[in-house]
Amino acid sequence: QYEKEYGIRPVTVRNCSVSSSGLEGYSRKEIGIKPGNLLLIFQGGGINIERGGEELVEAMNLTEGVSLIIAGSGDVIGKLKNRVLDLGLSDRIIFLDMMPWDELMKYTRSADAGLSLDKDTNPNYRFSLPNKLFDYISAGIPVIAGNLQEVAGVIKKYECGIIIPEITSESICDVLVTLKNKPELLNKLRQNAVNASEDLSWEKESEKLKRFYERVFKEE
Repeated sequence: QYEKEYGIRPVTVRNCSVSSSGLEGYSRKEIGIKPGNLLLIFQGGGINIERGGEELVEAMNLTEGVSLIIAGSGDVIGKLKNRVLDLGLSDRIIFLDMMPWDELMKYTRSADAGLSLDKDTNPNYRFSLPNKLFDYISAGIPVIAGNLQEVAGVIKKYECGIIIPEITSESICDVLVTLKNKPELLNKLRQNAVNASEDLSWEKESEKLKRFYERVFKEE
């Protein structure tokens, strides 16, 4: 529409993460997780209402042999912490405060999969590409996400995760059990995420921006 009205083709530059391949993840022992547990991470600076945190905690209560890191901040963190205590899940769910990106990514690279559970409640979520999506891909881990247009499009294109049709504790639980019981699927998705990270990196995405500026300055 913009191109049609103004005769200018817009350049889309996605907020891809820089490569994290030089960072080494923490061991299960360093994190305090049982060695055999499936380890998930749910991270972000806006862990707020309608972003799936509540359903995720309830899903954890339905599973065994699964651990979770919730890293970041948001208006439901206090509620999630209280619910974890009520359910007696403190041995399997760890909360981490906001931290520098390089430090966070050491935890991300330690996980078996990352979660992005925004609900289709408003255009901001519906058409967003959350930073966490690209962080997970940068870390080379599969993405478990809701069926939002842009996020699902990335996952489908690279086959680097699992899309949940509806964000409920039961549907999340089903995916966690599947990944726990099918290591061959987890390994395949992980390899696809590693492959995707070669394409979806800021090092590569920023080339679009460079070419755009080169064209602008050339026209001047």
